[in-house]
Amino acid sequence: FELFAAVVFGVMWQQPDEETGATEDKQRLLPDSSQAKDIEMQETDKAQKETSAPLGSPEEQEVVPPQTKALILGYAMLFFTVVSPGGLFNMFLKDGGMKTEEIALFGTVAQLGGLISTFMAPAVIARFGIWRSAFLFQAFQAGCVITVAMSVSRGDLWLAAAFCILSRFGLWGFDLCERTMVQTSTQAKLRIFVVEASLTEVAAMAMFACSVYLNNFFFLSWLSAAATTGCTVILFSILLLPGTLEVNSKDHK
Repeated sequence: FELFAAVVFGVMWQQPDEETGATEDKQRLLPDSSQAKDIEMQETDKAQKETSAPLGSPEEQEVVPPQTKALILGYAMLFFTVVSPGGLFNMFLKDGGMKTEEIALFGTVAQLGGLISTFMAPAVIARFGIWRSAFLFQAFQAGCVITVAMSVSRGDLWLAAAFCILSRFGLWGFDLCERTMVQTSTQAKLRIFVVEASLTEVAAMAMFACSVYLNNFFFLSWLSAAATTGCTVILFSILLLPGTLEVNSKDHK
């Protein structure tokens, strides 16, 4: 009996020690609250440094090249015009004696010309590069708009309508180049397109105000020619800037 009692007493005496040792091991494995807070703060600081660290390339930093800024300004100037199928141009044709069916045909052919230009643009870009192609399309459009203004001055409706149709080739070719250049020159595409949309609305409203105040299609056509020529001059100036042809060169040659 004494031997049995000694064994039981020894087991009971050693069990708390084993439990205490296991508890101490767990406490050593688990950090205390202050250590956990320190680890959490270190991880938070590390995440903030990673998100706020400067990125390497200009594209990653959403830097907008000066060529792109000038490009959207020139693009907005194209909306200061009356040389476009519809609106005031159709009213000019109707007042000049053109039939409704002929005006409708004029608008259809003009839209078809723009569609053909969108298929022609990739081949032109592949041949001359995107910046030179943009200038060529825009120079062609400016020449057509100037011819329209001269035709309006002489009262030649059909010649004015014909060159208005031809101007669609240059307009939509340039539009495709401009959209591509903006999308491939910077990561700040949304910001650029928002600014561009605002500028185009301002230009269109300015032409509307001029049309209400002047009420002279002859003068408005020459204002349109001046704005289109101004866009062409901006593009030519961009081509003279050093490094322009390297912008978007990774995507289009």
